[in-house]
Amino acid sequence: MRATALVRWVCGGALLALAACAPRDSGPLQPCDVTPLPDALNDVLPIDAQVQLRATFYVFRGGCPAPGAEDSADPVSTDGVDVQGGVVEFSVAVPFREVMRPPLGPRAEYCARVVYTAAGPEQDTGHWSAWKRAAFDGLRVGHQDSVQPFRLRPYGSDCVTLGSLQGGGADADPALFDADHDGIPNLRELQLALRPTQPDSLQLVKGDPPEPRERRLAAVNAPFGMDPGPDAGAFASEGPARTLAVGELVVDETEVTNRQYRVCMGLPGPAVDGGVGWACAAPKLMVYENAEPRLVSPAFARHPVVGVSQEQAARFCAARGARLPTEVEWERAARVDLAGAQGPDTPYPWGFFTPDLVDGHNDCALGVFTLYSGDLPIPCDGSSRQDAAAVITPQGDLVRAAQNNGLVDLAGNVAEWTADHYTRDLHEWLQTQAPPYVNPDGGHLFSVRGGSFRSGVRFVRTYARAGVDDEASTYEETLRAVGFRCVR
Repeated sequence: MRATALVRWVCGGALLALAACAPRDSGPLQPCDVTPLPDALNDVLPIDAQVQLRATFYVFRGGCPAPGAEDSADPVSTDGVDVQGGVVEFSVAVPFREVMRPPLGPRAEYCARVVYTAAGPEQDTGHWSAWKRAAFDGLRVGHQDSVQPFRLRPYGSDCVTLGSLQGGGADADPALFDADHDGIPNLRELQLALRPTQPDSLQLVKGDPPEPRERRLAAVNAPFGMDPGPDAGAFASEGPARTLAVGELVVDETEVTNRQYRVCMGLPGPAVDGGVGWACAAPKLMVYENAEPRLVSPAFARHPVVGVSQEQAARFCAARGARLPTEVEWERAARVDLAGAQGPDTPYPWGFFTPDLVDGHNDCALGVFTLYSGDLPIPCDGSSRQDAAAVITPQGDLVRAAQNNGLVDLAGNVAEWTADHYTRDLHEWLQTQAPPYVNPDGGHLFSVRGGSFRSGVRFVRTYARAGVDDEASTYEETLRAVGFRCVR
C-alpha cells in the first residue's frame, strides 16, 4: 500500500534575516494530505483497544539509514504522533540552514521514513497465568520509506509518497521485529492477540518445570473396528473387526486450542504459491461470538479450534514436528489402555458405560456429548445451546477427567480429523496393508473420529466413523464441530 504524507519546510535559524523568512508565529502547519494507516496496522486496533500505536516521521539527508538506526543517524527533522482513528497526520519542519547547507544546498536529496511502534498494558490473555501478557512500550512493528529521493524547496511544502509497510510480514527481520525471539514478528503477535515480549508456543504444557501436555503410548497389537450386527450395534462401515500392529505413539492429551492455532498463524512458513508465508492460514470457517472472532477472543483461548480444513489441521501438526493420526492410530489410543487391558469389545474409551441423565441434566462428567430423554436431546449441563467446551482450566489443568491413556475428549467435544480419506470399506482394504495404514484415496472426504458435542452416545464410540467433506456446500455447519489433535 502506498500513502502520501506532508513534508512542509519552514525557515528557521537565528542568523537569517527576518525579511527572508516566513513568520515564525504563522500558526500550526497543516498537512496537505492524511496518511491512511497500512491495513496490517489497522488490523491491530479492533483486536486490542488497549494497544496504542505511535508513528514517528524522520527526514534524512541522503539515503535512509539501516532500519533500527534512525535516532543515531542524525535526522534533520522528526515528528511523532499517536495514531488516532486509523490515520496519521504529520507536520515536519526543516530549518532553512539545512536546506541551504553546502555543498549541494537545495540540490541535495533526502529520504523520509515513518517508524511505527506500539505500547500496551499488562493483560490476562486467555484466562491462564501462563498466557498473561507483560506490559510493553516502544515495540517496533513496522516502517515505511519514501519511494524515491526528493529535494527540499525553501519556503515551500511538498507531499512525499511512502512505500509499502516493512516488518509486518512473514519475511520480517527477526533481529529487529521479534522482541521475544519466538519466531513470530511483533506486528503479527498483536494482530493475533499473542504476547509480543514473551515467547508463545505451539504446545500446551503442564508441570514445573513445564513439559509438553502429551502421552507416550507403547507399540501394541490393537483391535480395530467391530463386527457389524445388532448385538454390537456396529454399522457395516465400522467392521469387520481386525487386530493390527501399531507402533509407538506420542499423542496430545487435548484437542488443539484456538490459542495454539493462532501461534501457528504467526510463524513463518512456506506460502501456498511459493515464497515465504505463514505456517498456518486462517481457519476455513471463522466462528464468531458477538461479532468477534472466537479465534482471537480471550474467552475462547482454551477451547478447541474449529472450522479448520483437514489440510489446515495437517499443516499445524507439521509445523510442530508432528502429524495427524491415522484412523488405526486414533482407535488404538481410544481402545487400548496403558496396561493393554481393554479388549476388542469395549465401546467407549473408558470401557463399558451407558450414560444417564442426572436429575434431568447432562453433567458431561465423562465427555462433552449429547444425551437424550426420549427423543429430546439434552446437551451439556442441561443447556439448550450446543457448543464445544474448554479443554484446560484457568489454572492450566485438564477440565475433565481423562477418558483413556491420560487423554481427554476422545469421545465428544469436537470430532477429530485423521490422516485418512474416508471409505466405507476401510476394514477390508486393511487386510492387504502394512503400517502406517494411511488410506490414500483422493478427494476432500476425510475420516473424523470421536464424535462431537452434537453427537449422541452411539456416535462417540471408539469404533464409530464418519466422513466429512471440507469442500461440500454444507461445510460451514459441519466444520463448527470438527477439530483435531496431533501425534508423532
